[in-house]
Amino acid sequence: MMTYSVKVLIAALPLAFISLSLSSQINVQNYSIRGRQHLMNNEYTQAIRLFNQIIYYMPDHADSYYYRGLAKYQLSDYSGAERDFTRAIELKSYKTEAMYYRAVVNIEKGNKLEALKDLITAIDLDDRHPEYFLTRGWLHAEFGDTAGAISDYKTAIKLDPYMDNAYLNLGIIYMLQKNYEDALFNCNKAAEIRPRNLACNLTRGNIYHYRKRYEEAIKEYQVVIRGDSTDVRAHFFLALCYQDVRNYDSAIVEYNKALALNPNNSICYYNRGILYLDIERFNDALLDFDNVIQLNPRNIYSFYLRGVIKSNLEDYPGAEEDFTTAIDLYPRLIDAYRNRAYTRMAQHDVRGYDEDQRIIDSLMKIDVTEHERDELSYLQTITDFNNDFTSISNVIDSKVQYADKEIQMIPVFHISVKQDWDLYGNSRFNDLATLEKLSEKNIYFKIDNYDYGIVDEGVVSGLAYKFDSVLLMDETDKEYFLIKSLLLGWQMKYRDAIRIIDEAETGISDNYLTYFIRGNHQFAIGEIIFSIENQEILLSTQSDRSMDEGRQDVIREYYRLAIKDYNRAVELNPDFIYARFNRAYVNSLAENFQAAIEEYTYCLEKEEDFAQAYYNRGLLNIFMENPAEGCIDLSKAGELGIQSAYQVIYKFCNN
Repeated sequence: MMTYSVKVLIAALPLAFISLSLSSQINVQNYSIRGRQHLMNNEYTQAIRLFNQIIYYMPDHADSYYYRGLAKYQLSDYSGAERDFTRAIELKSYKTEAMYYRAVVNIEKGNKLEALKDLITAIDLDDRHPEYFLTRGWLHAEFGDTAGAISDYKTAIKLDPYMDNAYLNLGIIYMLQKNYEDALFNCNKAAEIRPRNLACNLTRGNIYHYRKRYEEAIKEYQVVIRGDSTDVRAHFFLALCYQDVRNYDSAIVEYNKALALNPNNSICYYNRGILYLDIERFNDALLDFDNVIQLNPRNIYSFYLRGVIKSNLEDYPGAEEDFTTAIDLYPRLIDAYRNRAYTRMAQHDVRGYDEDQRIIDSLMKIDVTEHERDELSYLQTITDFNNDFTSISNVIDSKVQYADKEIQMIPVFHISVKQDWDLYGNSRFNDLATLEKLSEKNIYFKIDNYDYGIVDEGVVSGLAYKFDSVLLMDETDKEYFLIKSLLLGWQMKYRDAIRIIDEAETGISDNYLTYFIRGNHQFAIGEIIFSIENQEILLSTQSDRSMDEGRQDVIREYYRLAIKDYNRAVELNPDFIYARFNRAYVNSLAENFQAAIEEYTYCLEKEEDFAQAYYNRGLLNIFMENPAEGCIDLSKAGELGIQSAYQVIYKFCNN
């Protein structure tokens, strides 16, 4: 269990970076101090907001990109962090701490060669940092260069004689070389430096485990768990140890504890799946390999083993499909061809069987003594696991990416009333100028995302009272119909709200808000029917639980009417991005995904900081299997304040 250093480097910014000409707009020094304080307090999203402000006024402020990159790294937005570190390096070519952290995020992304290049450059520029050598040593070990690893660890110790992680990593290297005496010596040396460091017990347990001294290994792992019952690694290693001595019941208990602490650790599912396979609990093994594939969609081992299980269960079509996926991932996997040939013969597919046998014969003649570096890098992408050993309960308040929330798109925008005008200043959306007369009655509007269903009845009653005088106005006034329709909508009386507009449409047909408001009402009715139907399906005891086709047609019709109204709103005001956003959202529900993506793109061309559009476009691209584009959008959405973006990035962007 070697480690590389991820110590957060937070230094004071020199006053020379503060632009006096901007003092009336933003106090850069104050914002930077507050941002770094948020970082030290593990308040990462708050830190990002402050560094965003500095970057807005000072786009060439390298340190703000660096610190914002640190915050994104802590939120598992590795690609976003890499972009910020790269920008910091572009602005300050000698900023080695940015190179170091860019190396760290590339390690997390599996780009270890790129990480090594950055560390070599950083050390060439500044060789005073022990953590640089510790991390480069870890990379040398990953590439099989044990001599280089040992040299770097010893240099780290020379620079910092109290760096216990360097001793622990040395211990692991010596263990792999079967030099157990030196391995334990370095492990004990680390324990002298930090006597209560449970990582020493964990590493000592690894050494005993590697030597097959299982009882001593188990005792060390148990020491760690007694000291910290939330240590995911200790539960995992203890499970492995029990599994090796065939104490399967205890192993399952420890795997369960590890997964309860972090349900996203695919290597735990994988090893528990192997255990279930060994004891012929095939259905449990299937579930575990399903989970691995969900977390690591290109993990060749899991497809292969799942195929083996399905074959044992005589699910030959399913087994053939899994073996085919494994072959697609790595066409030299002979055992996958052998097993696929067996499943094809079981399905009386003689032609397919013969084809596999010919490929097997050809592969057997190929001399594969070693892999090219590019092939090794590819092999790593299809054999890696999500080894996240974070105890989620310990970090859930600061690392929002671990939040267990349903991932869903941000819904449509509505017109709503500002409840506390004094808190908002005197500005208001120009797009709502049609309703400007109400400012004389101290009523101001905003556009917002919210669910009508969660609006408190007391709030609605208060709004109704507030609008009494408005609703007494002359019914020939165009504003009357819009306000009346809005108020009915806030009360969820959508059909009445639509009727009000329908009756007055000839008089307000030139107003884009007419169609925006009515489109929202049409959509809301469709959503209510959909939610009711879904609830009925969930409660149904019948075998056929699919939604009635006729009711689906009703829902689709309301979506169609909503889109028709949004179309008219856009015709009347092409730059009213909220109508476009809503149209995109409804199109996505109607599975017209490409049209939705194009609409969100238009919104972003008009408003480059439209966080909700980035988020929704990112989700759609992920769904349509365009992860590179989707993850860039999600990173930007997170940067702009959409916290749930980090949850999606963690689940879908770091495989």
